[in-house]
Amino acid sequence: MWKLVIEDDEGKRTVVPLTRDEYTIGRKEGNSIRLTERNVSREHAKLSKRAGPSKDKPIFTLGDVSSYNGVYVNGL
Repeated sequence: MWKLVIEDDEGKRTVVPLTRDEYTIGRKEGNSIRLTERNVSREHAKLSKRAGPSKDKPIFTLGDVSSYNGVYVNGL
């Protein structure tokens, strides 16, 4: 099973199993993944899954929605 690992500035990790096709990420209530840190925008990012080359290898895309601080993957 695919999972998303979110690590904050203090090294605290949150693991989210990726069972849906789409997730919204942000500080505002109602997001699929709610992060309460101040450097997270109310509507920060969207994570989407679609079919890949095989059933076992979906393609995930992460897009910045309207964040102030940007979106980083593996520190980049």
